[in-house]
Amino acid sequence: MEMPEFRETREVRLDTDALHRTAVTMLTPSGFRVETERPGTLELIGPGMTGTKQDPIVGCSKIRILSDGRSVTLEAELGGVRFLSNFVRLFPLLLTGGLLAVLSIVFWFVLPNATTVVPILSGVLVVDVGLWLVLGPVIARSIEQRTRTALGSFLTNLISVASRG
Repeated sequence: MEMPEFRETREVRLDTDALHRTAVTMLTPSGFRVETERPGTLELIGPGMTGTKQDPIVGCSKIRILSDGRSVTLEAELGGVRFLSNFVRLFPLLLTGGLLAVLSIVFWFVLPNATTVVPILSGVLVVDVGLWLVLGPVIARSIEQRTRTALGSFLTNLISVASRG
């Protein structure tokens, strides 16, 4: 079992069965499916995160809810967050590098004065890379923070709804 990237425990007395039923009811509309259900443990697998417009909780690849009747612990692996964070960090840089290579070759053979155009193009693309070196990590942190906030809200709502019966 991989170490969770998110873990939060709340001291509360709840019926474990009611807690599990409520969690499944709350998470299945977001695409989660039950992987394992044992007394005191519920594990759900997420659908994966493919964009920032999705429900932030799908940034979790796995959610584990542990309950002993006196406390509830929510653990989550942030696999969707990792995937999307790597994508926003790497894709723009690779795309810019590919564009630089392709456009440099095309301009070199097509334009009569390519020796001045290629350095200008390179300068523009270097500025683009510099911008993405700053933006990529900012966007990645934002994605992770939204998912962590959604997990905290989910745990609060789960306890509230499950305690009503």
